[in-house]
Amino acid sequence: MTDREIHLYLDDSGSREPDREPKEKRRDEMDYFALGGILTNEEDVDELYSRHKAFCQQHGITYPLHSWAIRGGRGDFGWLKKPEAAYEFLGDLERMLLSLPVIGIAAVIDRPGYVARYRDRYQDQLWFMCKTAYCILIERAAKYARSQDCKLRVFFERAGKAEDRDLVAYMRILKTQGMPFDGANSAGYGSLTAEEFKDIVRGDPRSHRAYAGG
Repeated sequence: MTDREIHLYLDDSGSREPDREPKEKRRDEMDYFALGGILTNEEDVDELYSRHKAFCQQHGITYPLHSWAIRGGRGDFGWLKKPEAAYEFLGDLERMLLSLPVIGIAAVIDRPGYVARYRDRYQDQLWFMCKTAYCILIERAAKYARSQDCKLRVFFERAGKAEDRDLVAYMRILKTQGMPFDGANSAGYGSLTAEEFKDIVRGDPRSHRAYAGG
């Protein structure tokens, strides 16, 4: 395996609490937790920042491109309530995103299904959903990096001290114990061993802040 690196930039969506009732139902009635992001070659990172910066300058944006704000025309993106502004911006955004040298990757967990499957067995000891999603996501990313004869380095957007510490702890568990799931139930997935995680994934996950334009 060479010293080339693939970088995984990840973020979360939804509450990590397994049995948390949403404050209000989504229109699509989805109830989930997800960890996901992009995989990109280390040598392409500067190009990603350059294209992002150019796009933001083109549209006069000096704040992060948060998808929830863009989709709903909320906060800084309130101006997207105007159809003509939304049409031009969303078209440019789609073209920019599709041009990027990245691969999308995610682990998404249906909350009601998760609770129904594990509540009887684990009672009040259900893992935070981020532990399950993180281990699955990192293994998928590590297997992809290995297939490309590369190492993997992981970056995550800061969420909070406890949440950030958890992600670092999960990675250390993968490198010392391997995948934390029942071996008999997961035998068919060809799970990576602790030694393989140590070999493929470099260091601890690193935190970063949402990148604004400018």
